Amino acid sequence: MRGTSAGSGPIRTYLSTVWCLGRGRMSATATCLTLSLLLTSAACRAQTPVEDATPAGQPTAAADTAGDTPTEPSAPPAGKETARTPLEPEKDWLRVAKDYEVWIDIKQKQVIAGGHVCLREGLLEMFACPKQTKEHESIIAVHTPARFVHGALLALGAQPGPPVQFEPTYRPAQGTEVAVDVLWRDEHGQTQRVKAQEWVRHVKTGQALAYPWVFAGSGFWSDEEGKERFYYADGGEFICVSNFSTAMLDLPIESSAANETLLFTAYTERIPPRDTPVFLFLTPKLDAPESPAAEPAKPPATEPAKPAAADGEAEKSPAQEPAAPAPATEG
Repeated sequence: MRGTSAGSGPIRTYLSTVWCLGRGRMSATATCLTLSLLLTSAACRAQTPVEDATPAGQPTAAADTAGDTPTEPSAPPAGKETARTPLEPEKDWLRVAKDYEVWIDIKQKQVIAGGHVCLREGLLEMFACPKQTKEHESIIAVHTPARFVHGALLALGAQPGPPVQFEPTYRPAQGTEVAVDVLWRDEHGQTQRVKAQEWVRHVKTGQALAYPWVFAGSGFWSDEEGKERFYYADGGEFICVSNFSTAMLDLPIESSAANETLLFTAYTERIPPRDTPVFLFLTPKLDAPESPAAEPAKPPATEPAKPAAADGEAEKSPAQEPAAPAPATEG
């Protein structure tokens, strides 16, 4: 493996694997195993993007990253970076899809998605969505379909879902916890990086979002003839702050999607200008337990028994009961 030359074969195989998953030709377990093996093979080779292997004198594959990014009339002078200068991926990131801004950093066990700021004010249902889907209620528009990020998270070992369940009783989304960071350049050209929660504010408390995201996993739907399968989150529900059964990443708390009861809004003062290029870093917490739903506190085992103790005892959380994911009902 060490002597294998870098080529596009492993990436093509990776994309074929993700496509087969979408068309129902492979089980999720087989897909996860295949992707993991591919990435292990890639890690044994030189840590360079496979698509970046180009003849001398030719443009590198990194130039592809500008295809989905808002462009400027002219490039800034050499050595001078501005807030609108497209961000460049690191050389040791592996590009997941040739035509989209999505990479895997094997060393850091992160998935990186390129995007831009699309909203600074207003109520939110998503923190981020794929571009040209739900930018009117998302802070970030990413330049990749959600399905490629899903596949990359699987390859790193993240375990999906099930998504939120509303009937017969509410059960919050479950799955591996995923930390989300945002990187961008400020007006002085200085690189900044913060937790994505810092850009989301609770409507009632005015405080930044205090909950993590979990890998809910979304789901698939088929056309009327059953010949094609599509990934729900490609329609917008990429990183959600309102609960959706179609969410790829969701909050492990009850958060309504009804307009009159939305819980979160954009933290305008902390968000850079619209069209600012960003990178989202998604880091699955692989060593953490998968139970993301917070349980009510139970009394210590050493507490003396009291007549009223039974009334104060917390109920068992629905998230602790095994249940199959409910069919997604939102398109």
